[in-house]
Amino acid sequence: MDMDMDMDNNIRKPDPVKKERLIDNIWTEEPFYSLHEYSYMPTTQENHSSSSILTSAQATEDIKNSQWTEVLQKSMEEYEAMEKIEIETVFLESFLIEKSNRLQKVEPILQKLKRIMGYDSVIKQIYEIIQPLLDSYCNQYCIHSELDSDTYHFVFKHIRNIRMTSEEFNFLESFFICA
Repeated sequence: MDMDMDMDNNIRKPDPVKKERLIDNIWTEEPFYSLHEYSYMPTTQENHSSSSILTSAQATEDIKNSQWTEVLQKSMEEYEAMEKIEIETVFLESFLIEKSNRLQKVEPILQKLKRIMGYDSVIKQIYEIIQPLLDSYCNQYCIHSELDSDTYHFVFKHIRNIRMTSEEFNFLESFFICA
């Protein structure tokens, strides 16, 4: 019971009553605004302040437009950067795919020459001529290679004695051009 009495003492008293009047009710005995205040004409000072409000509103609108332009510019730059990265990625992927395809053509030829060059000094000379040119082909630096007529005939005279598939031999014939 003592506890209930303590709780009753802790209850807040009600707020005092306020009287409110409506602003639009100007025809009462004690008008809130006088008739003159209700239909007022702005003075030059008030007119100036309202024009300054308009100019400040236009300034804030200009600031919003400039901020929007900046955001749009940043967005365009980010899009262009992403597009550039995407193009570079596609280019790199296509480069690597082409390189692996070219290596598949060249590796068996070079392996056959490496096996034989330990026994034959002429094949070693041919390997030393062909290997850098085929490497440049694999790295996509060239499509064909020109050899002077003496070197061309020297290379193909001795390569015919090596066992190669017809595809490998046709590739070498199409890659090396007699100048």
